[in-house]
Amino acid sequence: MIPGMSYADLVWKRGTHKDLSDLLKKVDNIDKMVRIAESVRKAEPVFFEFNMDSPLNLVFVVPTANHEGNHSKRFRNSINNVPVIFAESSGPGFNYSHSCNRAIQKALNYGFNWIVISNDDVIFNQNVEDMVNIVQSSKPDSVYTPVNGKDGRAYYHGEKFSVFRSNPLLLLLEIYNLKFSNKGASIDPSTLGFYLRLLPRMFRTEKFQISVNEGIYIWRKFGKEVVSNLVNFADFGIFPSSVLKQYEFDEVYFNGKEDYDLVIRLHKHGIDVKTIDFDVSSIGSGTFSNVNPSITKEALNNLYFGAKMESFLE
Repeated sequence: MIPGMSYADLVWKRGTHKDLSDLLKKVDNIDKMVRIAESVRKAEPVFFEFNMDSPLNLVFVVPTANHEGNHSKRFRNSINNVPVIFAESSGPGFNYSHSCNRAIQKALNYGFNWIVISNDDVIFNQNVEDMVNIVQSSKPDSVYTPVNGKDGRAYYHGEKFSVFRSNPLLLLLEIYNLKFSNKGASIDPSTLGFYLRLLPRMFRTEKFQISVNEGIYIWRKFGKEVVSNLVNFADFGIFPSSVLKQYEFDEVYFNGKEDYDLVIRLHKHGIDVKTIDFDVSSIGSGTFSNVNPSITKEALNNLYFGAKMESFLE
């Protein structure tokens, strides 16, 4: 670990380039990293339940930083009388997977047949009862997520993704896409130079990379695809309760890649995410928009994701 920084500090605070460089030098044992992650005390969510006496056999589970905030209030107004459980948690110990798992267990105890895991920042562009009717007439052998009903485009949820084995060229593409592809943004030569110098070390730790939607077709020209064209539920997943009784979010991840991980594990056991014709869009980040991105957190999540992918491919 980086001297003077706890694990929670490392993954929560904005990491510097030096932090990332030091991390990639020192974190070379995935089992040790997992033990550290599992030892971190995670913030326990507080639950707020609404409309639980509804006759509907579907419930929303919504992790949020503030169940009385603007996002959550708009969400409640949008779903009318559909049951919802808000899992409120924030601060350095916030772990998305942990909050979801605890709220899912609470929902399962009520006996609902369907559980919708949603961020608080989604916007329903049509009546939520339409979605309820579609879900309740669907077979409970798949996970579902909406795409826009007007033009079929994905709004974060519903995106297609593939996993590729890393190579230096794909790492360069990822660096460009993540750091320098914003319209009108200029490339900081010192930042670019840092990532170029870091490439050999990144190649040793970031064994697999994810590409989404149109980017998949470009990456296929330069890399080896090991998982192809899966659909991610991301911020809006509609799950049969029977699936969530067997599978949960992996709490080793710290607020990143846990959705991709769950989709891949479900796919391995014959359960895929399918899209439904329902119009939901996303603001992005919602009440967690004040969370600083951390390149060190991303590196830890990438290390763990790579180790699990190696196991998946065996």
